[in-house]
Amino acid sequence: MTAENERIKILVIDDNPTIGELFKHICRDLGCGYTAIGDGAEALKLLEKESFRIVLTDVKLPGARSEERRVGKECRS
Repeated sequence: MTAENERIKILVIDDNPTIGELFKHICRDLGCGYTAIGDGAEALKLLEKESFRIVLTDVKLPGARSEERRVGKECRS
């Protein structure tokens, strides 16, 4: 683990808990910060408060509304 990795915060947005567990282990092994969220609406609220270096998202979240699809746009800015 390096000091550089400690600063990297990763957000995973996916409704599949198995995906969240997979990335939890990967991030822990890399020494990165990690947050998992199960839907786009929660992710948007979190992105208003925190910033992440990397955001991995399921582009086909069940029941995603147009405002939840803004997650990708918010992450790019």
